[in-house]
Amino acid sequence: MRLFKGTYQEYLAAEEAGELAAKAVQKSATAHKPARPPRPKKNDALTRLEMQIHSVETSLKELDVLLERASAAQKMSAVQDLGRQYAGAAGGAGGPDGAVGGAG
Repeated sequence: MRLFKGTYQEYLAAEEAGELAAKAVQKSATAHKPARPPRPKKNDALTRLEMQIHSVETSLKELDVLLERASAAQKMSAVQDLGRQYAGAAGGAGGPDGAVGGAG
């Protein structure tokens, strides 16, 4: 507890002035803080995800071409196998370990 010597109006004025001064000091302290460095882990994770998306898209394009060729040649077993690979790659599953099968 503090003891204030003066009237209540003087006390309120002093409190308000003190709060304004404290806010000004707080604002100036935050204004001089250096900017936070970028979060490399988040950026690295985003980069890996973009690379993974690109890889899946490339695999899907390759499988699409192979499906067209197998269909035109009426190779039904190849069409079925490629269709399963395409569905797995398009669903993001690929396989139990998450790998997407490529065309070989």
